[in-house]
Amino acid sequence: MDKRLKEHKNDLRNHRTTNSLVVHAEKYNHLPNWEQVTAVHTGLDKKRKLVEAAYIASREATNHRNGFVNLSRTAARLILTSQSACPPARRPAR
Repeated sequence: MDKRLKEHKNDLRNHRTTNSLVVHAEKYNHLPNWEQVTAVHTGLDKKRKLVEAAYIASREATNHRNGFVNLSRTAARLILTSQSACPPARRPAR
């Protein structure tokens, strides 16, 4: 998680508007609460981009792009279900 957190902070520092976190922070004029950040999923390594794309496709997100691949909601749910060995953190209902 530390590596990904550093990547996000670096994207913010360099105003990389290809990163949805940067777009969100600039649009709403606020930064994440870095002390309270938790990983949605861990232990993914090479599957990280696919699982991130599945989250983007299956849930309401602030992402302004589809992700690494454009997935249907059904495919996204199957991918996330297959990750039962490292279950995702629960998000509060909106």
